[in-house]
Amino acid sequence: MLEPNGMLIVSTPNQRYYAETRAQSGPNPFHEHEFEFGEFRTSLSEFFPHVQILFQDRVEAFAFYDGTSEANRTHGAQADLARPSGDPEAANFFIGFCSCAPLPQLPAFLYAPRAANLLREREEHIRLLESELAQVRAWLDQTTLERNQLLKAHADLQNQFETEQTRAGQIIADLNDENRRKTQWALDTEQRLSADLEQRAAQLAETVRLLDRAESTVIERTDWAHSLDAQLQDTATQLAMVRQSRWLKLGRQLGLGPRVKEASE
Repeated sequence: MLEPNGMLIVSTPNQRYYAETRAQSGPNPFHEHEFEFGEFRTSLSEFFPHVQILFQDRVEAFAFYDGTSEANRTHGAQADLARPSGDPEAANFFIGFCSCAPLPQLPAFLYAPRAANLLREREEHIRLLESELAQVRAWLDQTTLERNQLLKAHADLQNQFETEQTRAGQIIADLNDENRRKTQWALDTEQRLSADLEQRAAQLAETVRLLDRAESTVIERTDWAHSLDAQLQDTATQLAMVRQSRWLKLGRQLGLGPRVKEASE
């Protein structure tokens, strides 16, 4: 609990200003809440009857001092704020002084943690930036050189690929032509073989027909020869009977009738 004559000092970033400065990086993850001026004053006034808020800005200043003087090192120096804006929208931070007792009017003041030669520091910072810029340019030149080398290698590979593609296309075309020639040769050969087979089949059919005809002739003549042989045997049998006929024998003795010779004569 705050003592009756105690004082609470609390600060917050200006929510509007801070949101603009962190637009790229986003909200500060360590800040639970950031206040605007009116919201900050209202929130503190709910708990403290006496509230005074100072604006805190980071400003550019010129320091005039005697660096050899002990008094300046121990007692500090006077400061003057030229034309403060007084606009809470332009402040960087708000510092609230809160108390249960009335507060004295707090004067504006400027705090410099140390006297420094900002121009010299700026020049050194510029030289450092120039050195870094030269390094970045060297990296950029090296990257550009490597990029150009990669582009050239890519172009060479592209040309080689196009050459190989043209060569492959020619090989494919030659293979297609050879395939067409071989296919045509196979078709012509098949056609010649088919015609030759048809001719040979016709010749074979004619040969079979002639063989059938010759076989029929042989069968016919064989049957005719068998018929003649049968007739001959019948004639021989009849002739033998005639020879054995007594009438023929009697006529032979008498010298009459035809003379029939024996088979052995």
